Amino acid sequence: AGVRRSTDGGQTWTAATTPAGTDPYEIVAAGSHVLADRGPGGLLASSDDGASFAVLNGGLPGEYARNLVQGADGRVYA
Repeated sequence: AGVRRSTDGGQTWTAATTPAGTDPYEIVAAGSHVLADRGPGGLLASSDDGASFAVLNGGLPGEYARNLVQGADGRVYA
């Protein structure tokens, strides 16, 4: 499983570089930034269009996000 990305409108897909055991429930993109919610494992963040991800849990209670929502202002809320 893991995260896959396409740079050609979905014609082809490649695996993104993610921490081991990453199976996100939800992914939200805002510009070149991508957030992936992996449930109890917390959030993953990418600033390179989803080519690679790092764990991003600062400020989240219990390293758990239930939903990701992108607001009209472009901000992503967990």
